[in-house]
Amino acid sequence: MKITVCQMPDDPAEFEVTWGRLSRHVRREASDLVLLPEMPFHYWICAGPKFNPKTWQEAVNDHRRWRERLPELGAPVVLGSRPVERGGRRLNEGFVWNMKAGARGVHFKNYLPNEPGFYESR
Repeated sequence: MKITVCQMPDDPAEFEVTWGRLSRHVRREASDLVLLPEMPFHYWICAGPKFNPKTWQEAVNDHRRWRERLPELGAPVVLGSRPVERGGRRLNEGFVWNMKAGARGVHFKNYLPNEPGFYESR
């Protein structure tokens, strides 16, 4: 099994370029699985201590939009995480994606730190 693990930039223009490079790499190497960074499709929303509902919604929307582009990677399986709301709670949900089933949530992040740069429990 070939696995591709990657880092992605926060800047949207750089992200787009890096996405193309990642897609070409995955196809060239015939990767069976791609592991994306935590909540990759929007800049890190947990960097500051104050919650911003507008930023949260932008992150949710960006993840929905980019989820539609996962087939571009050409991998049978993609793993990642995304911001979701379930039962009135904001959560970081791990997902498994494949062409047939799409993205399915598989677990919620349990440890949510509350420290500089990682104010996730907010």
